[in-house]
Amino acid sequence: FQKGYSINETDMPSLIASGNSRLATFERLRVGLLKTGNEIKEKSISKSGSFVIDSNGAPLTALFKRWGYETISLGNVSDNLEEIKKRLSENLEGVDVIVTTGGASSGNEDFVSKLLLLEGEVYAWKIAIKPGRPIIFGRWKGKYIFGLPGNPVAAFVCTLIFLRSSLGRVAGEKSWFEPSAFKVDSAFGKTKKAGRTEFLRARLEKDNTVSIFPYEGSGRLTSLAWSNGLVRLGDEITTVEVGDKITFIPYSSFY
Repeated sequence: FQKGYSINETDMPSLIASGNSRLATFERLRVGLLKTGNEIKEKSISKSGSFVIDSNGAPLTALFKRWGYETISLGNVSDNLEEIKKRLSENLEGVDVIVTTGGASSGNEDFVSKLLLLEGEVYAWKIAIKPGRPIIFGRWKGKYIFGLPGNPVAAFVCTLIFLRSSLGRVAGEKSWFEPSAFKVDSAFGKTKKAGRTEFLRARLEKDNTVSIFPYEGSGRLTSLAWSNGLVRLGDEITTVEVGDKITFIPYSSFY
């Protein structure tokens, strides 16, 4: 077992039988999770008025726990640059990295991206993927910031695709994580734009074909419950026909 290897249950018998009662490990990564948006509430507060119940915090916290990280909740903050800076500054010493949801695009109310553009470093922004194009990566006051889209489907998919590998490296993994993927027959037809990678919520069927959720909008939260993985359509693909070999990535391969 080399430095940077992630220990799991199947490794324990060999480690124990070879006389290892203790192992030197890295400290558990502390991930500060901040949700932004004037409309976001952590729970229903009224039967009237307009609000959106936060459906990012719980699933992202569960993913980070699966990966062995500690989540430090930074709560919800409104779309205001000074309030975001204040909340982050107050918690900067207690976290190793920061993950935000919302405010990563280029609109007037997207203050996470504004903060990185004005005061930090931007490493990547507006990646040619679907869902999740507004995602932004950078650093502010010495801490990495991973700015996810606010849409829960896009935030979840981007967390799997980008944060599983990125947080792993920050936490001490020696090499970049790559999920297991395999080719399988398509049970659907589709056309898409060239030059953009798409990740479709998909389900591996009992006949070893793959179906995709019939509605592609990333606001369809039930697509995550329905699916058991993602179909990856690369930049160069423009057409998929029934029976074509396509790449399927099980959700389980990210855990």
